[in-house]
Amino acid sequence: ILVISTILLFISFVTMKNSWYRTLFVAVTGIVMLGSIWAIYDNDQNHLGMKKVTTTTSQVVYSASPSKALPLLLHQDGDEGDHNVYIYKTSDSSKAKAQHTKADYRIHNRVVTSKTDVAQMQTTKREWVYKSNFTKLMFNGLNNHHLIKQTNTFKIPSTWYSLTTSQAKQLSKNMKAAQKQSAAQKAQLQTAI
Repeated sequence: ILVISTILLFISFVTMKNSWYRTLFVAVTGIVMLGSIWAIYDNDQNHLGMKKVTTTTSQVVYSASPSKALPLLLHQDGDEGDHNVYIYKTSDSSKAKAQHTKADYRIHNRVVTSKTDVAQMQTTKREWVYKSNFTKLMFNGLNNHHLIKQTNTFKIPSTWYSLTTSQAKQLSKNMKAAQKQSAAQKAQLQTAI
């Protein structure tokens, strides 16, 4: 509409003779052009023709630990403890790749201990979407599903542990050291026997 009204406004100035038709045509195309500019601006700034929609999904998550005996939900701390990135798996398979949440100022993560045996991630998204197909067509679908806020709530069983990645590395080192000590202790016990 903006392009067509601008072309028609130009044509009316260049090709039409001075008359009341020209004045009317210039006024109408000028108003349509300015109105479409305002609508584009208002859609970009105030989400004209859009509404807020909240959706909630739930997904079973599995331990990021390679050991099934030690279920872990790992996280990497962000700036000043905000915007942590959580690491988990979406499959119980040993070949499954670890997934992680996005690091974004609009995405918030929290961990809650629950009485269930299965860990879940509940995602609540609040987005801008177009009210109708007409408004979506008028603005070419731009800014559709624009994220306002997302909250990821990890509901983990009481048997799970939530550790930072550095804590998990330290735990791994301590476990290896404990295994070596027990092997040395076994050797001492065998020599004593």
